[in-house]
Parts: sequence; structure tokens; C-alpha cells
Amino acid sequence: AQSSSEVGFLVPLVLKDIPANMEISGPPPGEIEVRVSGPRRTINSLSPSSVVAELDLSGVKEGHNVFKISTQNIMTPMGVEVIKLRPGAVDIKMEALRSLSVPLQARLRGEPAAGFKVSAVNVFPRTVTVLGAERALKGHDVIFTKPVDISGLDSTKKFSVDIDAAAEFRSISADKATVRVSIVKVK
Repeated sequence: AQSSSEVGFLVPLVLKDIPANMEISGPPPGEIEVRVSGPRRTINSLSPSSVVAELDLSGVKEGHNVFKISTQNIMTPMGVEVIKLRPGAVDIKMEALRSLSVPLQARLRGEPAAGFKVSAVNVFPRTVTVLGAERALKGHDVIFTKPVDISGLDSTKKFSVDIDAAAEFRSISADKATVRVSIVKVK
């Protein structure tokens, strides 16, 4: 008969089935300390990637959620048994995603040619809809395009430019804008 053996691993906690209208706010849970036992040959050939800790978040609510971590959350190869794990629970803070319509404005860089000035700036679309957690949406009363260089312009011109959206937005209704810069002669 084969003798049995034990080994410990730090395994990342994989979060599954996060509802589409929610996101984790705050630091995600770290690693789970898992101690396993099984036949010596199996344990000796075991790698940390063959032990997986998963947590199903399909039933989460907004705010703090405490999840118990049990052996049911740990996947191991056949014949390998979880004998100890730490921590026994994790606290995950969730935030509902909200949608917000925000005006879009062009950011201009440079000056038109001598004797010319900007008479109007039109941006299409005029507004964009962003999706993000409440904290990501705060303070965004306007969203800008990437800078449009109008250096030396002496006539009206249309530009296709990227929108300079905050990385914390889950999604934005457009990623490009058309900016029409109207240039007139100074009287």
C-alpha cells in the first residue's frame, strides 16, 4: 500500500459568476491557504495550479458579503483531499453599476494660423452614456475627447478622435467622436 503525504499551497481565489450589474469595490480577496493529503506519489507530482479555489458570486448583494470558504470551494485531483484551509471566510464588498449620460466636449490644443480664430466647436455625439460604479461616476459632469491639434488651421476641419474615458468605467456608448472645428478670419 502507498503511504500518504501532505502538502500546503497558497492558491488564488477565483471569483465566478459576478452579476453583470455589479462589480467588486475594494480589494478582492487574496489567496487561500490550502493543505491537502493523498497518496505520496500524487502529492509529490502536485503543482499549485492543480488545486483551485472558486467562489460563486451569482447571489451577491450590494454592500458587504461574507462568504464561508469550505472544502466544496476547493477543486483537487482525484484521490487528493483538503484537510485544512484558511481563511474560513472572506468579505467581499460589491457595488451596483449605474448608467449616466454625460456631455462630451472637445479638448483643443494649439492655435489657428495667424489672422484666424475658432468660431465654433461641434462634437458628435453630444453626449455619451457611461456604465460604472457610483464612485467611478462621481465628479464626471463632462467627458473630453483626446486633444485635437488645431495648430496652424486656416479653415474649418473635421477630426475623428478617441474619447478620453476614465479606466474605471465598465463601458461607454462610444469610443470615437467627430469634432468639427469652425475657423474664421479675424476681422
